[in-house]
Amino acid sequence: MNGPARALLRAFLGMAVATAGGAAFTAHADSAAPGDAVPGSTVPGSTVPGSVAPTGPAPNGAAAYGDRTIDLSRSWEGAQACAVLSAAVTCYGTYREANAVGVRNGGSAGDATVLGTADCPAGWVCVYEHPAWDGRRLQFRDERWVGLARYGFARQVSSWHNNQNCSGGRKRDGASLRNGSGRSMTMAACARSGSIGSFNDAATDIHG
Repeated sequence: MNGPARALLRAFLGMAVATAGGAAFTAHADSAAPGDAVPGSTVPGSTVPGSVAPTGPAPNGAAAYGDRTIDLSRSWEGAQACAVLSAAVTCYGTYREANAVGVRNGGSAGDATVLGTADCPAGWVCVYEHPAWDGRRLQFRDERWVGLARYGFARQVSSWHNNQNCSGGRKRDGASLRNGSGRSMTMAACARSGSIGSFNDAATDIHG
């Protein structure tokens, strides 16, 4: 092969190598590197736009307060009174709001204030954070034992008012507190106590 032919062959081979290298570079640029998201795909653990992210179960102390749900075991977030009725717990900013709901649910204005100072709604037993029926108020009416910790109230009860069955002279629906160490205290029906002596800040469970 003469000189001009060899030069022409070298030029042709150089063009072929350059073309192949460019194609390889293009293919590499179009592929996704490990960890990169490919357009139109979903990265594991991410949420597809428009979908609902999965949520865990509601906490034991979940309660409705205004337009949101709070966890009483962590904080009452400004609520002053919370009513427990089976699995449903509703909180209010004031005693007055909670009492108004108690009236609508079967009590009466007279019953709701029959014992005056304590002011637990008719048909409920209430425990209070401080002596003399002050501070946060937690109220029950279920006939079963319930742990107070889930409501942020374990070892915080300092006074009580049992306003169950106060009409008609029945006075038979007593309630109880217990401290988790074998001791219990009775809260007689249609009665109240502004202090609880050695049981102060000791109760861990309540029976309505």
